Amino acid sequence: NVAKAKRSFGFKAEIGLEEGLKETVDWYMSNKKVAV
Repeated sequence: NVAKAKRSFGFKAEIGLEEGLKETVDWYMSNKKVAV
């Protein structure tokens, strides 16, 4: 729930949760060999 962020400083998500998770997993799979 991002209601507090929206109230505090006008945050508005540019993509939904499902798409965001997909992009995160795709990024991880492409970059998992990079040392962290």
